[in-house]
Amino acid sequence: MLAGALPLTVQRGSSKLLPPAQISSPTRHAQFAGRNPIQLQGTRNPPTMDELTEVRIELARLEKQEQGLTEQLYNVRTAVRAQRTKLDELIRRIHAPIDRLPNELLLRIFELSIHASVLAFPSCDVHSHRKLELAGVSRRWRDMVLGFPRLWTTIRVSPTWSESFVKAHVTRSCQSPLDIEIFTQDTVHTFRASVDILVDCAQRWRSLIIHGRGSSFDVSELLKRIEHVVFPSLTHVSVQHVPSFLTDRFFRFYSELCPHLQHLDLGGHFIPSLDFSIPPSLTSFAINYGRGDSPSSILQHASLQKLTTLSLSGSCDGLKLHRNSLHLPLLKSFICKVSGAKMLIRAIVAPNLTNLTYHPWGRERGYGAESICSSFPAVRHVDLAADIMFDSTSNRRILFGIPRGSDYMA
Repeated sequence: MLAGALPLTVQRGSSKLLPPAQISSPTRHAQFAGRNPIQLQGTRNPPTMDELTEVRIELARLEKQEQGLTEQLYNVRTAVRAQRTKLDELIRRIHAPIDRLPNELLLRIFELSIHASVLAFPSCDVHSHRKLELAGVSRRWRDMVLGFPRLWTTIRVSPTWSESFVKAHVTRSCQSPLDIEIFTQDTVHTFRASVDILVDCAQRWRSLIIHGRGSSFDVSELLKRIEHVVFPSLTHVSVQHVPSFLTDRFFRFYSELCPHLQHLDLGGHFIPSLDFSIPPSLTSFAINYGRGDSPSSILQHASLQKLTTLSLSGSCDGLKLHRNSLHLPLLKSFICKVSGAKMLIRAIVAPNLTNLTYHPWGRERGYGAESICSSFPAVRHVDLAADIMFDSTSNRRILFGIPRGSDYMA
């Protein structure tokens, strides 16, 4: 458009150009409709310098606050990362709870673990396998297992224990008392070598257990190697089978060479010799009689009066004792699993007996709970065979004569 020229507008429905002065107000309104209001506010006052200054100051304040918050967020995130790293390091330095236990308590757990395994798997060689498992957990456990003498005091003479393994147990047990277990051997050389190693530390023997029926050679060879050795600390001897021709030698072993013997267990239908006797130091005695043997002479031995525990099993059919003729003043626990026990029960006088187990062997069932418990008025813990507690006349289970407050099993 040329300078100074008037704007022209084409009127609707006409091809003529009209100057602005000739355009009607509705046409002029339509012409400016839709334009930006800022383009039309020619009458609004422009901002003052104070208003501009105030806005700029507020903007600067907010930007400064934003910068401070950003720096604070950065610092917090940095501190979070540092604390997380420190926490991870501390966690890595924390030992497992069982590793924080004192050595004494951990070693006691080891002992109980081995003992529980022996009870659960009596036919397995738990002592060697379990200690190997425990030693393989960590270096600390290995050092504790190898350096704790009480874990090495049980020594077996068996086909699975080599001569070097027996020597290692003797060495690592230091001067602790030893528990010796003899098993049936299939190698004569290994058996002799192992026994010879143990005989050299006979003063440390605490217990001797001969397992199983074994062979006559095993028992004979053992007795030959120990018949001139004294065992001053041996307090427990248990044997499941002694051949009849070795009974005298075995008797001399425990009666002459074990001056402090306290517990003697003779199982497997033991056949006593004519000069069989009981050591005066004995407090616990268990014997399994063979059929046809008469235990009268043994039961009337004076040393029995010091017993606190007595266990009898097997056959007592040939027993001949008068009523109230067997005085056991210190006896507290009595286990009776014999045939022909009626006469035995009548003969025993045990005023301090508190624990009674009565399971007759064979067909004898004529001695009821009333007669048994009246013989032992101080008894408090009773374990009777089920058919003894049965009243055949009324087909009812009864508790004849058991003292009030006693524990009983059937």
